[in-house]
Amino acid sequence: MPDTRLLRISRELFLAAFGVQQQNIDFWVIDRLISLLDEEYVQAGQVLAVAGEALEYIYFMQEGSVRLTEEGRPPWTFNGRWVLGAYEAHLDRPLVRTATALADFRAMKIRASAWIELLEDSFLLARSTVRFSSAVVARLDERVPGGLPKPDAEFGRSSSPSVRPPSPSPIIERLAFLSEVDLLKGSGVQPLAELAVASREVVFASGDVVLEHGPEHQQIYVVVEGEVHAKHDGSDATWRYGPREIVCGAAAFGGAPGWEVRAAARTRTVSFPIEVWFELMDEHFDMVRAAVCSLGLQREALLNYLADQENGIVLT
Repeated sequence: MPDTRLLRISRELFLAAFGVQQQNIDFWVIDRLISLLDEEYVQAGQVLAVAGEALEYIYFMQEGSVRLTEEGRPPWTFNGRWVLGAYEAHLDRPLVRTATALADFRAMKIRASAWIELLEDSFLLARSTVRFSSAVVARLDERVPGGLPKPDAEFGRSSSPSVRPPSPSPIIERLAFLSEVDLLKGSGVQPLAELAVASREVVFASGDVVLEHGPEHQQIYVVVEGEVHAKHDGSDATWRYGPREIVCGAAAFGGAPGWEVRAAARTRTVSFPIEVWFELMDEHFDMVRAAVCSLGLQREALLNYLADQENGIVLT
């Protein structure tokens, strides 16, 4: 029998290596997470997940190598320290890619269903997951200068069909609009209504600064009508955001430091504090799942795009 104390320390150190801020999470969460984790020594050639099947385990991989393959598409290869399956656990669909180990390595794994239940019970862990997920997607987005290609027809128009009858109040209008934003789709009516109440409309003239370069911003801006252009440190490319898009995308969750954003035309936005969004996530887990699902789909699209450019992508 392994020493229980040493086993706990080993697993705590393992989680710390993945950025789990234990001092910011309740002790009972760490205890429960450690009790749910199983250690596994993965062997080269071992299949960890199969396309077309439901995700069974999330893997915390340490100094390993895993390839994810999809028929007809270039592979994704993850080398080093990664969490595999964390996004897919929230998507209501079978797996798209098969995961195969390319080398022997040590891993910790947890059942996907147990992970979701733990997130639902701990708003602090759920917050950490959303912030971590958004940071990963934001870094991938920065690797695609200008972001993923978008049809020009999406820009400059209103986000709402012209045949929609006038709303009886601005709050109901904002509620209807917010329900169409990708990161909020799937959230319940109650949290969306509360978010609509906490939001306000902000209009920018062409050339106006939406976000200044440098500081971490505390407001989220969602384009209703018009277009904004964003620049990021170290890149000459321009990211464009149009109707129903969050300005700076996933980077907005982290305050979008290093970004400068200006209106490219008269632009109408809905704005609300980042902290209000997180407070509503604390109370309504469906908002957490909606956000991670959307981020997972964005990550998938970005990885596919990057892999298509070079016939495969290796992430270290």
